[in-house]
Amino acid sequence: MRGHRVTGFTETGRAVTVQVMGPGGTYEIEGAYLVGCDGTGSTVRTAAGIDFPGTPSTVLGRLGDVVLDNPPPSGFSSFTDQGGVMVAPLPDGRFRIVGVGPDSLTTEWPGDLTLDELRRSTAAVAGDDFGMRDPSWLSRFGNATRLAAEYRRGRVLLAGDAAHQHFPTGGVGMNVGIQDAHNLGWKLAATLNGRSPETLLDTYHAERHPVGAQLVEHSRAQTALMTTFTPEGLDLRALFSGMLATQPAFNLALAERLTGLAVRYPSADPAAHPLTGTRAPDLAFTGTDKSLFELLRPDAHLLLDLTPDGTLDRPTHGLAVRTGPLDRPPAAWRELRASLIRPDGHVAWAAEREDTGEGMDSTQGSPWRKIAETGSGQSRERNS
Repeated sequence: MRGHRVTGFTETGRAVTVQVMGPGGTYEIEGAYLVGCDGTGSTVRTAAGIDFPGTPSTVLGRLGDVVLDNPPPSGFSSFTDQGGVMVAPLPDGRFRIVGVGPDSLTTEWPGDLTLDELRRSTAAVAGDDFGMRDPSWLSRFGNATRLAAEYRRGRVLLAGDAAHQHFPTGGVGMNVGIQDAHNLGWKLAATLNGRSPETLLDTYHAERHPVGAQLVEHSRAQTALMTTFTPEGLDLRALFSGMLATQPAFNLALAERLTGLAVRYPSADPAAHPLTGTRAPDLAFTGTDKSLFELLRPDAHLLLDLTPDGTLDRPTHGLAVRTGPLDRPPAAWRELRASLIRPDGHVAWAAEREDTGEGMDSTQGSPWRKIAETGSGQSRERNS
């Protein structure tokens, strides 16, 4: 809530009591768990005593939301030995200018950004300031990079910028932060509703902390490419850009990695199907317009019974069930007989036609039933 600020908390074995300062004074609220989503300067993280190790800022970029009387073509960006600049349209008719230059490589605070500085630096790179005027926001941003040592300590958990800080390159932090919340949300719900033991929350750190470590690596690598203005650095950028343009497989792999679509959560079972832990695509089904993402539920795993005769379509407590074959499935999914999809869209379990599928035709001891014990309720949708 705006105008309300967390000042601290106390934790017991069964709850967390949060101290809050509001317009009317201080007050307390209590909950079973506390999730710190309060940014890089997180009060929750600090009060929990969770370390936030990393490296300090060595670059100060420029950012301004302005009116442009002569805006460049959509998607404009430029990079020269004078620096780099990107122009992006905003919904209100304004434009966001983001830039760095040789003078950005500093650990000394140069003072607040001014419109004149943003004009000069933009013109130095692009040859034009595009009629820049009437700023609504002027700011500098750094490349301090840190990763929380723990995503969970007792009844306190961290997500988003409270868990990781980095140079804002391409919106990767937004993707990772949203995926943090998606991973944690269904686990908290399952724990609070009694569908799962509290140990399920330990998998949040196990699954998401490695993703945060990759985010740190990727953002540092991008920072190096974005802040090098020597002839050697410019040639490295040109070489890398050329490879992206001419190597589609490499381009796709990099894009999937940077967007978080390539995240795979490792399985404890060494014999698990290769799809286990991967993010399921938005699969289409025969006989219905609904795709996989429309069928996912926040409160239950989704069992995909892909057998021709629906042999898995039996009473399944705690599961949503979709029976029927896929329509033009991706190659990796063509031989699947069944798959269990988590509420966050990742594959919890999968089996192919040639698998013996212990318990595949019985609800007693089925591997998918054991994995989906965190589910609740039951829903079914058949193709017509």
